[in-house]
Amino acid sequence: MFEALLAKGAALGEARRRRLRAKVAAALRDAAPRGIAVDEVEAGVMLSGRALMLRSIVDPAVRWIAARLA
Repeated sequence: MFEALLAKGAALGEARRRRLRAKVAAALRDAAPRGIAVDEVEAGVMLSGRALMLRSIVDPAVRWIAARLA
């Protein structure tokens, strides 16, 4: 009985994690400037693009992308 309850709780938690990850990824895709790719990975959401580290320093649109989601 207790094991079934734990399994159901774990499944519900995993489903919520996936929904929230998809929601964050969709918001990032909408906010990301051209040339920035947003991918869902097991650990969360990954941003990638050419010279992303440099662009995060120079381009305010990239620098503040996470702040817009908060």
